[in-house]
Amino acid sequence: MICGKNGTALAEGSLVLAIVRHVESQRAFCVLDSGLTGIIMKDDFSDEDGDFALEDKLHEGDKVSCKVKQIDKSTFQAFLTCKESEVKRSRYEDILEVDPYYHESGNILLNQQEKACMDEKLDKKHFKPRTISHPFFRNMTLDQAMEFLSDKDAGESIFRPSSRGPSYLTLTLKVFDELYLSKDIVESGKDHKDMTSLLHLGKVLKIGNDKFRDLDEVRDRYVIPLVKHLKEMLGFQKFKRGAKSEVDEVLRAEKLEYPMRVVYCFGISYEHPGTFILSYIKSRNLHHESMYNWWFARPVEL
Repeated sequence: MICGKNGTALAEGSLVLAIVRHVESQRAFCVLDSGLTGIIMKDDFSDEDGDFALEDKLHEGDKVSCKVKQIDKSTFQAFLTCKESEVKRSRYEDILEVDPYYHESGNILLNQQEKACMDEKLDKKHFKPRTISHPFFRNMTLDQAMEFLSDKDAGESIFRPSSRGPSYLTLTLKVFDELYLSKDIVESGKDHKDMTSLLHLGKVLKIGNDKFRDLDEVRDRYVIPLVKHLKEMLGFQKFKRGAKSEVDEVLRAEKLEYPMRVVYCFGISYEHPGTFILSYIKSRNLHHESMYNWWFARPVEL
């Protein structure tokens, strides 16, 4: 589901806060609070002319105010622009929704005091703390969840409140270095007239069309099998870490050393989170094929 702040649908023209997670020469990959991957192309970064390296302008962890240019629902990706001319047209339409990290001068980063103040406001705005007792539940924003998981192993995850309201939870999982995914969990069986009931866990939980009794069952049937597949891929001898361009260079070097071999490897796709890439060279040309997206696999039956 394509959803942004306060449960409203994320649409073209929306203003969003994007957190940079990976930067390449021509594009930067970001994460949005909805869990979508945001992509900022070099041409959409600034109104200024001139040659510059995107890696010099954006860094991991930067918070950028952007406007949604296009949404690809099939890949759960949003193409963004942070050009001041584009953002400026939208920033006054609804002053309550304007991203507090936007800076009039075009600077991306605020000073630490301003940033701490804005973080506190965002934390209060993005979710209402839930009264859920579970070892894998945390009252955290997406940004806090990623920071919490940053030094954990790939496959570690937490449940957290959703910005969509008390009838939803979010599962946030660390896929790989600097890469996280989030999944909506719909709660039902609550008394919507009773705030205490709303803040407790729903009696029935749903991920897609699949139902679960509680968070333990979500972990047993959904999370643990997914993580098993993920770790099998990450532990495979032909798995290579790094961006696609870095993996490509490794393959080219291997082909030069062993020209008679068909060289291949598997890697993480930053363009399509949750998907692995098979890269190979038969003779001269480098080929890429996307493998199945394990993130959307069905739960196991117990």
